[in-house]
Amino acid sequence: MATKYVKGRLYKIKLAELQADPNQVRKFMDPITLNELTASIQKLGVLTPIQFRQDDQAILFIVAGHRRVKAAGKAGLTDMGVSPGEEDPEAPASSNLA
Repeated sequence: MATKYVKGRLYKIKLAELQADPNQVRKFMDPITLNELTASIQKLGVLTPIQFRQDDQAILFIVAGHRRVKAAGKAGLTDMGVSPGEEDPEAPASSNLA
């Protein structure tokens, strides 16, 4: 049975459970700024939780925070704070470039 996530709550989820949103418009992440974000996460941790959505097969897709997830993995984190978002899975993720 899939976990029921409640909007507005914060959850700790393993990075390996999060999938990139296929509608994400960002296809390239600048390696220099990604390294800067990685260094910041190593020093301060992830300050803003990412948002995710769960599909009907219980797969967790990143709605906002793709760079934070990538940088957190590079920083050696295995899990991070996440919050359910409200993104329409059919809409382009143009506003979710974090």
